[in-house]
Amino acid sequence: MNRIPRETLLWLQSLNLTYKLKNPKHDLSNGFLIGEILTRYYTAETKEPNGFKISTRSFDTGFSTEAKKANWKLLVRMCRSHSVPITEQDAEDVMTLAKDAALNVLLKLHAFLTGGTVSPIMKANEAEGEAVPDYARPTIFQKLKDKQLLRIKDNKAHTEKVEDIITTHNEENQNLRLTRADRFAKSKRLVIRGEDFKDMCEARRRKAMQREGGVEGDPQNAHEIKVKAANSKQLAKQKRTRRAILTSAEDENVVVTFLSVLNDVIHSVLSIRMEHEEKEEIQEYKEYEDNRGLFLVKHVNDRDPNEIGQVFEQMLERSDEFARSLGMNAVDFPVYMDFVVMMFQELPPFSDHFAKFINVVADIGNKLLNFDPQISELYFLEYGLPALAPLLCKNAAKCNELSYILACYIPASSAAYIRLIHSMRFHIKPFDAFIYALAKLISYGSVDVDEALYTTCFQEALNGFQTTSPVTRTKALTLLEVLSHCDFRPMLQALDIVDKLAADYYWESRAQVVILATNVLEALNQLAENKDEDKKEMRTIKEEERVGETQMEDKTDTRQEDKKDLSVQSDHEATQVLDTPNNKRESTPAEPADKAEDSLGGEVAEDRGEELRAKAAEDEKGVDEGEFEREERKEGEGSEVFDVHEDSSERKQDDNNSPVNIEDYKEAEGEIFSILYKVFNEDTPIITQKVGLIYTARILKYYKDFSKHYLQILLKVPEKVRANVLDVKPIAGTEEDAYVIGVYTQKYKTFGAPLEWCSLYVASELESFIRENELKFLEHVHIQVFQACLVQDFSLDDVEEWLSIFQSLKRYFFIALCDRELCYASIQILKKFFCHPNMQQFVLENTKDVFVKTLILMYNPDRDLECKERNREFLEFLHDFDPQNDALREFVYTIIKNFALAAKKAYDSCNLILLMNRIVEERRGEIFQHAESSEHSKIE
Repeated sequence: MNRIPRETLLWLQSLNLTYKLKNPKHDLSNGFLIGEILTRYYTAETKEPNGFKISTRSFDTGFSTEAKKANWKLLVRMCRSHSVPITEQDAEDVMTLAKDAALNVLLKLHAFLTGGTVSPIMKANEAEGEAVPDYARPTIFQKLKDKQLLRIKDNKAHTEKVEDIITTHNEENQNLRLTRADRFAKSKRLVIRGEDFKDMCEARRRKAMQREGGVEGDPQNAHEIKVKAANSKQLAKQKRTRRAILTSAEDENVVVTFLSVLNDVIHSVLSIRMEHEEKEEIQEYKEYEDNRGLFLVKHVNDRDPNEIGQVFEQMLERSDEFARSLGMNAVDFPVYMDFVVMMFQELPPFSDHFAKFINVVADIGNKLLNFDPQISELYFLEYGLPALAPLLCKNAAKCNELSYILACYIPASSAAYIRLIHSMRFHIKPFDAFIYALAKLISYGSVDVDEALYTTCFQEALNGFQTTSPVTRTKALTLLEVLSHCDFRPMLQALDIVDKLAADYYWESRAQVVILATNVLEALNQLAENKDEDKKEMRTIKEEERVGETQMEDKTDTRQEDKKDLSVQSDHEATQVLDTPNNKRESTPAEPADKAEDSLGGEVAEDRGEELRAKAAEDEKGVDEGEFEREERKEGEGSEVFDVHEDSSERKQDDNNSPVNIEDYKEAEGEIFSILYKVFNEDTPIITQKVGLIYTARILKYYKDFSKHYLQILLKVPEKVRANVLDVKPIAGTEEDAYVIGVYTQKYKTFGAPLEWCSLYVASELESFIRENELKFLEHVHIQVFQACLVQDFSLDDVEEWLSIFQSLKRYFFIALCDRELCYASIQILKKFFCHPNMQQFVLENTKDVFVKTLILMYNPDRDLECKERNREFLEFLHDFDPQNDALREFVYTIIKNFALAAKKAYDSCNLILLMNRIVEERRGEIFQHAESSEHSKIE
């Protein structure tokens, strides 16, 4: 360990620095302390010739590579300005932790600033008057593996440095041979001559034979030696056997601890690279042999990022072992949480290592939860949450991700979540941090929110509205927004509070009001749709039951008529038997009575059929009118608004499943729209408008009148915001993002409005806007919005309305073909209509004239060549789109032909001649083929 001279230590203490200098190699590597030392001699008023001021605010206290480079770049400039003897090479050596580099710079600085002399660097063994042992002297191989040598990128400089090291090493060895001849003298064995050496070996052999009691040259005394060749398969088998024995012993007797698994993971990654580290670092690594996690926490930011990433990956792969050790040992969980908290404190938020460690801790929690849910909950509430609570309170930037961990150690049950919320309320004292963590917990968790959990969270949200902090009120709104997906009805009771929050100056508070209002409106309409579907389903069931009953009655009547026919037939046969010559009798007055009875039975049957038909009609009418009215009346009488202040034990039925009456919510719908118009208009902040445009798009299909208000905002927002709103294919990983960089900012959706809105309503409002303003031509914003309306496929029920819009705007689209910026987007719009099978005929019939006029206008000499080329590609696309579509191919031929006739001079110099020649050749070939086929048919 290098020792700092005493006078330098006294000098550093007199400067009263912000951080104490313990390890110069590490503490001076980022340059902050060097800059602070310079500020003690060059104050903020001291300026360079260029006006540069020196201040500690200009330096970063971090130890990342970027922070080091920025600090030392500034320091080198300062030193050059004030003639301080610190060069760029010195800065490079200190940044890269070169041996004695930091101490040399410190001594240079001390000597220059104080104007005195400083004692040179003395090592520990030199201070004690001891020489370096021979076994501790570095070899040539070790010197060539120096980190500073590996960092030299220039091949020439690298070669010169290697030659210099080799030359210096050889000179040192030569000096040692001269000064220490005894160390390099030959051994006695090497001094013996060759003949004497042979005699000595023969004598030793004879003595060995005499000790064994044998005679020289006796073959009976020879023993056979068996040598087995090494087999790689056998060695692998032995390793697997030993591993299985160890595993079984571990499962039965040995209890694996968390620290043993953690030490094994860290050592497996760092042990290889530790061989090439300096002695100080190796010694420090050995000091943490019992708990290498502390070593990892201490050096997580100054070691190679790839090493740290490999450690986290190994921990993720062995998460089962970690979970098993925590589940089997109650003592290990506090140790585990201490390691987790220390690691989270050291890791910077929003970094890759922070995200990887979040995944590690979450995966261990899920595995432990699967191992034993009760133990996981008990340990986490007892040890985990108290350890994480201070971190949640102090560091809001990490609270967003740490809240995800809370849901990984708790079972997905309502009772467990309620216990967790009560524990959070006790340990997380600032209410701001508590409501923020609770909102994240409910959004991340996969629990089914029941009445008790809903009431608990809703009450905490109402408490959050009473605070003065806009951030807390925003997080309370976020909690309500999450709860609205479970049941929207309690939100109607908080409309007065939400209305007051609509006037809040904080942009995110308004954005959350927009999302909450959108969720409630969507839930209302989905409820109405579900009720209509239930009515249709009930009507279908009743009709099926009625048809079944009618069929059963018809079968019963048929059976009764068959029986009656059989009885009549038997009576008729019996009468014929009595009328035989041997049994002849006279007719009696009973016969007309039987006939009258038969006719009466027929009339009764007819009357019964009419009654059944009348009854069926009444039943059908009752199903259509009376029965559904009774059901709605029952639903209206039985529906109750969810009361959050009511005790859950007093509820008679589950509100999530209770029937509701849609008419009761019409007034609430008007209040919600009133709030929505307050927070989502042309005067609100741009970020709130972006949130509103993305999230309110999904309710446009329910409210056509709202589309006009939506379009007005969409046309007036900045181009960058509108492009994000209309984007349907975002870059992977950017689907959700924070609109404003801040520790409390929520992540919001960043794309996809055209995928959710009603395209027909937006396009119709855009067409009305263009006609009302009597625009002569379209701008980029109009083409951009209309193109976004065509992202979804056309519905067959809306074809006529789309054709009406196209007929109204076709002139604008064709004029846009002549504009370089609008040409490509206009072609994409026209392709959508030209290629649709249900619209193609109408489009072809109504665009011939305007297309020809467009070509005449486009092929003027002053038009852009890019537009002409894109137009040629468009016509070629239409011609080749479907070889079997003769109408489309004939349309292209007619368009170019009419253009050539109308503007022959422009046609002769245009780029459509080659396309026209190809079309004519194809048409001639088809004519000749048709003629040949007709001749062959005549000959046959």
